Amino acid sequence: DGGHVNIISASQEHNHGATQDADERTAFHKVVCSLDGTQTKVNKSNQFVAINEIMNLHLPLSAFAGPFQSDIGDGIIASQAWRKLVPIDFAASNEFMAAHYRHLGYDDSNNRYLQSIGDAGQEQGQAFLDVFNAREGFYKRGTNGMLHLEEPCLDGTGFELSYILFDTSVDIDWTNKEQVGTHYLPKLREIITKSLSSGSNGDITHVEFYHPMVRGEDVDLTQKTSPIARRVHIDTDFGAHDIEGIVNLVEKNSIRINNQSSFPREDIIAAIRDGKRFSVVNAWKGIQINDTKVSRAHLGLLPAQYEYDKNLIPTKFRCFPTLQPDPSFSRWYVYPNMSSDEVLLFKQYDRRANLISDIWHCSLPPTQYEIEQEDALPRRSFDVRALVVFDNIVPNELDRYCNNRPRPVLTLEESGCFCDEQAAKRK
Repeated sequence: DGGHVNIISASQEHNHGATQDADERTAFHKVVCSLDGTQTKVNKSNQFVAINEIMNLHLPLSAFAGPFQSDIGDGIIASQAWRKLVPIDFAASNEFMAAHYRHLGYDDSNNRYLQSIGDAGQEQGQAFLDVFNAREGFYKRGTNGMLHLEEPCLDGTGFELSYILFDTSVDIDWTNKEQVGTHYLPKLREIITKSLSSGSNGDITHVEFYHPMVRGEDVDLTQKTSPIARRVHIDTDFGAHDIEGIVNLVEKNSIRINNQSSFPREDIIAAIRDGKRFSVVNAWKGIQINDTKVSRAHLGLLPAQYEYDKNLIPTKFRCFPTLQPDPSFSRWYVYPNMSSDEVLLFKQYDRRANLISDIWHCSLPPTQYEIEQEDALPRRSFDVRALVVFDNIVPNELDRYCNNRPRPVLTLEESGCFCDEQAAKRK
């Protein structure tokens, strides 16, 4: 790669079906974990795009056909959406929020938690929204209220794309915990640790994997497999659980690295009780037949950005579930055509309230064009979650897992019944 990453227009890739080799991919942040355990990190030089004129006009980026030129001049960063007016189903997520957090003012009619972005409207829980190519960057709101194009990274934007080089002589059975724990999880732990380790974060003391699942358009629901999730959701509302509940969830569904037998239950409970930071990361990858790229039913992400003018709300509560995602700044993203060596990491929780997490996600519906392509195989993917515990204490003003955090009005048992009823209604 030579320390340089070429940037192309999303419209070029989408409209012309351009494909790229590993050394030509447009990811800003690339971590390569080789077979001998060494790592090479390739970072795109810092790109900054201020879009003051657009924000003053209150127009969405997708309203502009032409791409923005980079300040550096070594590539083109496209402003237009990867795909426009994609139907996304918010119904189940809004019903969940109305049932669990109605005391915060949410309902399923006048004040839905997830609102439409733009003027496309929302009908019966379905919104038609523009989806942006995350390979070209993330539009992040700065403290000045302007959008800046940033390199996706796990702590900065809540998600990033990483790379793992597999031993091609090993054909992993992704439903086999022992094989996954031997051939995949050691490398995955390495890239998660690398992505989240910095001087300000402190050392990582635990990375515990749990809930491995093979998903697919043509897959039935079993203990090891599941159909794709077409409706917007987050994996778990961690603020609703006490410490023992979180640890029970992870331990019950644990998958061990290299068949390690012990689970550090008491150490994790003590760390969280002492105020140590913890985060939950979902690691998602395609496992297509013959290692082909994911060409349909791509995974869409909504990294929520919240309003800045809630001065009466303590910083620790300026996040889910107290605040709604600001529809003016929160956009949907996708990594199109993910290859078998690409892994998408995205946060489902972080104890620090000032970091993007609680990323809503779902499978994006395939277009008619994708369905009709002979080489567009039904999507198959594998995901596993990781509880990451740090050795540093979260400052009180940023600690969203505090004793007086907002909790749902439903008990965990009632919540389970509610979710079962939701699933039965939508079969």
